[in-house]
Amino acid sequence: MSEYAKPIDITTSTELQRLAEQVRTSRLPVPLTQDDEIVAVVRPAPKRRALRSPSASDLAATRSTFGALKGILDPRTMKAIYEARGSNRSPVKL
Repeated sequence: MSEYAKPIDITTSTELQRLAEQVRTSRLPVPLTQDDEIVAVVRPAPKRRALRSPSASDLAATRSTFGALKGILDPRTMKAIYEARGSNRSPVKL
C-alpha cells in the first residue's frame, strides 16, 4: 500500500507551483484552511539520502568477521536454537 494518494501534476497551476516552492525552500509544512478550519497540510517531501559505496576499510572490517563463530557454535547447536524459537508462520501448502 502506498504512503501517498495519487500524485497531482502541478505543471499547469502557477499557484500550486508557488505553494510547492514555498514548502520546498522553507522545509516547513503549510496548512490549507477553509473557513478557519485546516482541511489539509502540505509538507516537504522526505529528503533522499545519497547512497555511498563502502570504503576499503568498511569491506576489510566486514571480511574480518567471516568465520568469527567457527568453533564456538557447531551446526547442531545453531539448529537447536533456531528450532527452539518456534515460528508463528502458517505452514506452506503446496
